[in-house]
Amino acid sequence: MSTVRENLTTLRPFVGVSQLTALSALAQSSEEKEFFVAKLQEYADRVQNTPKPHGQNTVEDPIVYLHFFGRNYDAWVTERDYLPGEIEDPDNDYSQQSQAFAFCSFGGPKDRDAELGFVSIQELIENGIELDLYWTVKPLSEVRK
Repeated sequence: MSTVRENLTTLRPFVGVSQLTALSALAQSSEEKEFFVAKLQEYADRVQNTPKPHGQNTVEDPIVYLHFFGRNYDAWVTERDYLPGEIEDPDNDYSQQSQAFAFCSFGGPKDRDAELGFVSIQELIENGIELDLYWTVKPLSEVRK
């Protein structure tokens, strides 16, 4: 089991500063400390287990591991970029990347303009979009219902 600090470090590329600060405080000194410590562990594990780029290319119904929401926007993430240290390639600095492959919509999953594509996690966070800490992993077909 990872420490709270390690889990926060894993989540840093996927969570904005204010959400990360709140999670840190709640996991260290709140009445719900145990709940938030477990939630940080769950989401750090989930981020680490989300498939890397093209990891679900051959899957007919890809799994959605993460959900971002806010301001009438949703992004259901099926794959994510590499985290620092996951691969060694002197020609690329993967620690500077923060994109994911996701089903994105400005009007809910049935929005006729919703589409699959790459999205910048950093841009989502900069625009006030948050990681949904109550998301249940499920196939994309269930999101689109």
